[in-house]
Amino acid sequence: MPEDVYIPWKKNITVLEVLVYIHENHEAIAFDYSCRGRVCGRCSMMLDGEPVMACAIRR
Repeated sequence: MPEDVYIPWKKNITVLEVLVYIHENHEAIAFDYSCRGRVCGRCSMMLDGEPVMACAIRR
């Protein structure tokens, strides 16, 4: 069962920023990114059944 992880919230945080925070502060998780600028598509993933770029989606 996954454990709960506290993420310091900031306005307009991207899914990519959340992934990087979890990776650096809690556990090693597998994901990939390159440009962080919504152009390469390398951070593409499925979120709630929809294809998205993690660097562009804000929650």
